[in-house]
Amino acid sequence: MAEYRMGSAFNEPRVAMRRPQPVSLIRETMNPANVPAFYAVAFPELAAWLNEHRIAVSGPPLTLSHVASPQLVEAAVAYPVAQVVPTSRRITNGTLPGGPIASMTVSGSHALLPEGFQRLRAWLGENGYAPGLITWTNLVRPPDPTGDQSACITEICWPIA
Repeated sequence: MAEYRMGSAFNEPRVAMRRPQPVSLIRETMNPANVPAFYAVAFPELAAWLNEHRIAVSGPPLTLSHVASPQLVEAAVAYPVAQVVPTSRRITNGTLPGGPIASMTVSGSHALLPEGFQRLRAWLGENGYAPGLITWTNLVRPPDPTGDQSACITEICWPIA
C-alpha cells in the first residue's frame, strides 16, 4: 500500500459526487513535451476571449488531459462557465463529467503533479476503483505573477469509470 503522509505536498485522496461542469476550452493533440508551451499560449488566449465576450468564469482555471499514446497527449486549458460561450476555430464548449470523482490536492511546484497523478492512480486501484479516461486539474492557487510555483495549490481530479 502506498504511503500518504499528512503534512506532505499531497493530501489524502477522496471520492465525491460532482455535477457536470460546463467549460470553455482550447484543446490540442501534441507531443507531451509541448504541453507547457501550449499552456503558456492557450491560457492567455482563452482568458482574453472570455474577457472580450464578457463571460464570467465560475471557478479556477483547469487543465485537462487524455493520454492517447506515449508520443501523443490531448491537452486542454479551460475555465468553468455558467453560460454558453461563443466559439471560434480554437475555442469550444465542453463539459467536465459528473458522478463520482476521485481527487487529491498537491501543494507546491507543478513538478509534483506527475507524482500526484501516480499516487491517485495507485489509490484508485488499491481501493477497488477503475479510473476514467480523462483527468483534469483545478488550479486553485496558480503560480504568482513572476511564475513562482512554491505556493501553488492544485486539485487533481479523476473520474471513476
